[in-house]
Amino acid sequence: MVAKKLEASITQPSQSSFSAPVVLVHKKDGSWHMCPNYMEINKITIKDIYPIHSINEFLDELQGEIYFTKLDLRSGYY
Repeated sequence: MVAKKLEASITQPSQSSFSAPVVLVHKKDGSWHMCPNYMEINKITIKDIYPIHSINEFLDELQGEIYFTKLDLRSGYY
Protein backbone atom coordinates (compact mmCIF):
# COMPACT_ATOMS: atom_id res chain seq x y z
CA MET A 1 0.00 0.00 0.00
CA VAL A 2 2.79 2.42 0.90
CA ALA A 3 4.80 1.44 -2.18
CA LYS A 4 1.77 2.17 -4.41
CA LYS A 5 1.32 5.60 -2.84
CA LEU A 6 5.02 6.38 -3.31
CA GLU A 7 4.88 5.31 -6.97
CA ALA A 8 1.78 7.44 -7.57
CA SER A 9 3.50 10.45 -5.89
CA ILE A 10 0.66 10.70 -3.38
CA THR A 11 3.21 10.47 -0.59
CA GLN A 12 6.92 11.14 -0.48
CA PRO A 13 9.68 10.39 2.00
CA SER A 14 10.18 13.16 4.54
CA GLN A 15 13.54 14.81 5.06
CA SER A 16 12.29 16.82 8.03
CA SER A 17 13.91 16.43 11.42
CA PHE A 18 10.38 16.61 12.85
CA SER A 19 8.97 13.67 10.92
CA ALA A 20 7.40 10.73 12.73
CA PRO A 21 7.36 7.06 11.79
CA VAL A 22 3.94 5.68 10.89
CA VAL A 23 2.57 2.21 11.54
CA LEU A 24 -0.33 0.96 9.42
CA VAL A 25 -2.88 -0.99 11.46
CA HIS A 26 -5.44 -3.29 9.87
CA LYS A 27 -8.96 -2.40 11.12
CA LYS A 28 -11.84 -4.85 11.64
CA ASP A 29 -13.74 -3.49 8.63
CA GLY A 30 -10.80 -4.32 6.32
CA SER A 31 -9.47 -0.78 5.95
CA TRP A 32 -6.15 0.57 7.20
CA HIS A 33 -5.49 3.13 9.91
CA MET A 34 -2.30 5.19 10.08
CA CYS A 35 -0.85 5.49 13.59
CA PRO A 36 2.01 8.03 13.80
CA ASN A 37 4.51 7.64 16.64
CA TYR A 38 5.14 11.12 18.08
CA MET A 39 7.18 10.03 21.11
CA GLU A 40 10.51 11.38 19.79
CA ILE A 41 8.95 14.70 18.74
CA ASN A 42 7.32 15.06 22.16
CA LYS A 43 10.74 14.63 23.82
CA ILE A 44 12.20 17.68 22.04
CA THR A 45 9.07 19.86 22.23
CA ILE A 46 9.37 22.83 24.58
CA LYS A 47 6.59 22.79 27.14
CA ASP A 48 4.36 25.84 27.72
CA ILE A 49 6.23 28.46 29.73
CA TYR A 50 3.09 30.55 30.24
CA PRO A 51 0.08 28.25 30.69
CA ILE A 52 -3.36 29.53 29.70
CA HIS A 53 -5.37 30.72 32.67
CA SER A 54 -8.88 29.51 33.30
CA ILE A 55 -11.87 31.78 32.73
CA ASN A 56 -12.58 31.65 36.47
CA GLU A 57 -9.27 33.39 37.22
CA PHE A 58 -10.10 36.16 34.75
CA LEU A 59 -13.57 36.61 36.22
CA ASP A 60 -12.13 36.75 39.76
CA GLU A 61 -9.98 39.72 38.68
CA LEU A 62 -13.13 41.52 37.51
CA GLN A 63 -15.16 40.79 40.64
CA GLY A 64 -17.19 43.78 41.78
CA GLU A 65 -17.04 45.54 38.41
CA ILE A 66 -20.31 46.58 36.83
CA TYR A 67 -19.23 46.85 33.20
CA PHE A 68 -16.57 44.93 31.37
CA THR A 69 -15.89 43.87 27.81
CA LYS A 70 -14.12 41.11 26.00
CA LEU A 71 -11.12 43.43 25.89
CA ASP A 72 -10.82 43.21 29.67
CA LEU A 73 -10.56 39.44 29.47
CA ARG A 74 -8.20 39.65 26.50
CA SER A 75 -5.80 41.99 28.32
CA GLY A 76 -5.70 39.49 31.18
CA TYR A 77 -4.84 36.74 28.73
CA TYR A 78 -1.94 38.60 27.13
